[in-house]
Amino acid sequence: MLVIPNGNINSLIFGGKEEIVKEIIKREPLVIVITEVNKVEKEVEWYYFVATGYSADDPVQGTNNITATGVEVYEGIVAVDPKVIPLRTNIEIKGMGTFIAEDTGGKIKGDRIDIFFDLKEEAKKFGRRGVWIKILDNNVELEN
Repeated sequence: MLVIPNGNINSLIFGGKEEIVKEIIKREPLVIVITEVNKVEKEVEWYYFVATGYSADDPVQGTNNITATGVEVYEGIVAVDPKVIPLRTNIEIKGMGTFIAEDTGGKIKGDRIDIFFDLKEEAKKFGRRGVWIKILDNNVELEN
């Protein structure tokens, strides 16, 4: 059994000199040492979009192998709403790589994109999911 004199833990630890302990606590300065300062070069903004996959070998999707910009479809392009992301804009999809906005689609409105896959099975496997995109072209800004 532990007996604390006068019911005060400071009396037990410091022999009744609790005033000194209070003074030490009050007077000890907080020291912060900064070892490195980093300058923010540029803030990078990521935007959340809903993405689906599409393919040239899926007639249901209505693609004729030519994009809205007139190039033949290939992996690495996305369909966008040109009111949100201008055509021919380079984007990065987090965890997937870089793409270029070369196409549009009837159902691609607002914060939606369609990612081109060579095979219908790949597009179907991708399904529909949320993705984070970053605009890589310096002269293009999306509204928040």
